[in-house]
Amino acid sequence: MMNGFEQLSGMKRNEFEKLVEIRQGRELTGAESARVQTWLAEHPEDLARWIEEDLLSGALASLPDKPIASNFTSQVWQGIEQAEKAPRPLTAGWPGKLAALLGKPGFAVGAACAVVLVIVLQRPPVKDTPRSEFADSLVAMSELPVPTVEMLRDFDAINTLGQPMLSGDWELLAVLEKE
Repeated sequence: MMNGFEQLSGMKRNEFEKLVEIRQGRELTGAESARVQTWLAEHPEDLARWIEEDLLSGALASLPDKPIASNFTSQVWQGIEQAEKAPRPLTAGWPGKLAALLGKPGFAVGAACAVVLVIVLQRPPVKDTPRSEFADSLVAMSELPVPTVEMLRDFDAINTLGQPMLSGDWELLAVLEKE
């Protein structure tokens, strides 16, 4: 007994698919075209697809070939070099991702809750402190300002200010002081 993919013609669906693929590259031979017509007679559900593929392949084959510029490779390399030289946007790297996260409204609330939770968990239990004082300290913590995107825009520049000077910087400073 034959399944739905193999009919009396002996042609299988993968053979039909292969002929569709061949048609995308060139015109079919007479024998190939006859096999497609036999398949379509037995599988009318594939007729619309075949017509569409045949028309599309014919239209693509009729398009003129556009000549490639003689300096195509150098244009590609210039584009790559320009992309590498372009300044990276603020969203590049982890500071930009952090700034993008801080710009979301739910993140600020979540971050504040996380800070309070960490402080509460790290605080050693004191039995003499009344609960009202503890609650007041939590309220004070929740009122601390959350850093905004504007505060983080100059993060890299501010971060480098706290780093020690290199030996070359000391030499330059000594030369400038002598003048």
